[in-house]
Amino acid sequence: MITVYDKDIFLFNQLFDDVVEDNDIELIKRCFRYTRDYCNKNKENIYNLYKFFKAAFYENLRKMDGYDERMEKWFREVDEYLNG
Repeated sequence: MITVYDKDIFLFNQLFDDVVEDNDIELIKRCFRYTRDYCNKNKENIYNLYKFFKAAFYENLRKMDGYDERMEKWFREVDEYLNG
């Protein structure tokens, strides 16, 4: 997505340092991969890659927080419905 020569690399590094303190590393990895892949596919349409990535990354973290628990609950409810 970026190279070591990108002028905004320090911003990305700071973003990840800030996020690691408050979130589960597996959640961060999933959101990073999803956001990175989206940015790579749409790079030519993104004016400021850092600003776009930051907004999308935080939004993905917000949406995915608690996702595993919600899915487990949904699977239990579906299983109860189908078997009960």
